[in-house]
Amino acid sequence: MIVKKRFNLFQLITAGLVLVILLQMTSQQLIYSSNGEISKNNQVSFRHPIYLVETMVNETFAETNVTHVFDNPTDSSELATFIVTLPTGGYLSNASLTTKGQTFWGTILEVREAEQAFENATKAGRSAVIINQMSNNNYEVSVNVANLSKATVSVYYIERLLRVLGNYNLRTIFDNSQSDAESFTHEIQIFTPKRFIENIFAPNGYLINYLSSTYAVVSYYSNVVPNSDNSIKFSLSGENLGTNVFSYTNGTNDFFVATFSPELETLNASQLGKDFIFVIDVSGSMAGSSGTSTKMDQAKTALNRIIDDLYFEDRFGIVKFSSNAESALLTLVDRSDSSAVANMKQWVTGLSAGGGTDIYGGLTNGLDLFESNSRPKIMVLLTDGDPTSGVTNTETIIDLFTNDNQELGTSLFSLGFGDDLKFEFLQSLSRSNNGDALKISTSSDATEQITGFYELIESPILIDLTITSKSGIEGDLYPYFLPNLYQGSEIFLVGKKNGEIKIEINGTSSNAEETWLIIDASESSNSSSYQWVEQLYALAVIDDLLIQINYLSEDTSSLKKQVLDLALYYGIVTPYTSLFIDTKDLESHPETPEEGLIPGDSPQTTYIGTQTQYGAPTTTTSETMAASASFNTISVLIGLGFVTILFSRKKINK
Repeated sequence: MIVKKRFNLFQLITAGLVLVILLQMTSQQLIYSSNGEISKNNQVSFRHPIYLVETMVNETFAETNVTHVFDNPTDSSELATFIVTLPTGGYLSNASLTTKGQTFWGTILEVREAEQAFENATKAGRSAVIINQMSNNNYEVSVNVANLSKATVSVYYIERLLRVLGNYNLRTIFDNSQSDAESFTHEIQIFTPKRFIENIFAPNGYLINYLSSTYAVVSYYSNVVPNSDNSIKFSLSGENLGTNVFSYTNGTNDFFVATFSPELETLNASQLGKDFIFVIDVSGSMAGSSGTSTKMDQAKTALNRIIDDLYFEDRFGIVKFSSNAESALLTLVDRSDSSAVANMKQWVTGLSAGGGTDIYGGLTNGLDLFESNSRPKIMVLLTDGDPTSGVTNTETIIDLFTNDNQELGTSLFSLGFGDDLKFEFLQSLSRSNNGDALKISTSSDATEQITGFYELIESPILIDLTITSKSGIEGDLYPYFLPNLYQGSEIFLVGKKNGEIKIEINGTSSNAEETWLIIDASESSNSSSYQWVEQLYALAVIDDLLIQINYLSEDTSSLKKQVLDLALYYGIVTPYTSLFIDTKDLESHPETPEEGLIPGDSPQTTYIGTQTQYGAPTTTTSETMAASASFNTISVLIGLGFVTILFSRKKINK
């Protein structure tokens, strides 16, 4: 016999109320609290919702803001780290931490003092940031995110853009270890009030928006962080006349930047006969794949292609290196000697990969092949940039070779092969020696890239440049040593002025000794918006001091103090300083709502256009209350419906 259980009215009402309470408890786990933090009941793991890179280009000066947003809903503080890699010549200038609606800016401290302060903040569970320089261009950013908090960390760096092949090149290096980032944005704003923007070149997937003749925006959006780096290139009008000058007065000092980029036609000059030394890596690592072929095959194809493109007035020699270095011939070959050229190309074709990688040994062997004459001297290094034999420390290689090359003044250009390329090393090495580096991308036509590279080095306009006279200048001009001037490149000078500027520069061309006037006060463009001119001056002085510290064997303590003083004054991270941010003052304002996190709102940068807000919950407090009330109403209705159904069943059973 089946016994049916009977429910009285009191039991039914109690069951309905219990259901309502359970539904309301569930709703509290789904709603953000009114102060922008996540409820303790919402056990969501540590998140990294946003990775954002913004750059503002003002003429040839660029400031980049790298922003990460972290969300910590847990009951304890969490540590996050990311890497910011600067292009060669860039300097980290500031950083900020935004949490609970308040923004805290970085303080430059000596390294040990900053590390102790960060340790104290971490032990106390506060949100804090420390930035340390790991190597020449790499900075580690450590972020302690307090419990039940969000943190927006923005790191700013500044750089001067180099002009190569007629284009200014903005190279950005992404931290692809941040694969947990839920969204990625890269935006570049180009503002050139003195010149018109002619062309902008960007990788596939980027949007280019020309808003006026002097202002454009380049942008990229994705939920995946790019694997490596990319370059945005742009050209400006009105540069063939050779001179552009920008001035800035801070009330105490007058600063100026001068760039000049004359073309062959401007100087009535012709091509110069050049001496080339090609230094090719044949180590075992070059047998590795690079796209559809090996790095070795790509390097041999590149070298033979460049030999074919040399002018008949040029001469060249070749050095191969692995664990040891060896020259193809002990003398240079005339490009006009077709039989000798054919033999050299055949020697290149027969090269095979094996052994270690002694890059410094190959470079010094190449220097020994140059003759002492007035011809432009160009060395081309073809490698995957990973020294494993001989001198293996990359910074030491740069210092040693730059010192070895001072007398000859050779221009070193590097071609880098492979996805595992140490490109930053090659770029630093080349730019320290009057040249530049090119990464041969596996995703595009290598032959086309090599052709573009040769167009850069085929046309030296002036060599052995020296400043012969100057007036209206206070103190030194930077840099001390001017690099050779190639077609489509430019010379850059920065300094202080105390009157009308007049600078004369001599250089050797194929025709004669050339002298031309760079600037006088009437040609200068002065604006209060050119604060970047003073920053470039500070960077140039610090650069020069660091070079002296690396090269001088005597006591350099006074030079280090000058670097430290400049770094502390201008807020620049150097090998002797770290950047630290603490939120200790936040403790006195615990109820401040987190109203929105706005990356890029730096006091050094004026961003044009609309800023996008990131990081805060999209619902307001009133919206949250309305959502909660709606959910409560639905809960009550569900509970009453449940009671009604059961009560109806009871009546039917009767």
